[in-house]
Amino acid sequence: MQLSIWCCSSMYKLYPRAVQAKTRELSMKRLTEKKKNIVAVVLILAAAALIVTGVVLGQERSVLTKAIRICMECVGIG
Repeated sequence: MQLSIWCCSSMYKLYPRAVQAKTRELSMKRLTEKKKNIVAVVLILAAAALIVTGVVLGQERSVLTKAIRICMECVGIG
């Protein structure tokens, strides 16, 4: 345990800019991951809100009908 502490402290003394750059790089990765997670949550909430809005307006029947027509056209029946 003392050896690793000694290595880290000596590395910091010898290469302070390298350690600071690595620390900055890691914090930027964490920040980027947080932003990605926030964007994902916002998109999921927006999708859920739009689905609920469609159901409330009674659009699920028309969407199902259009989906059936598109599938039949792809197969060549409709």
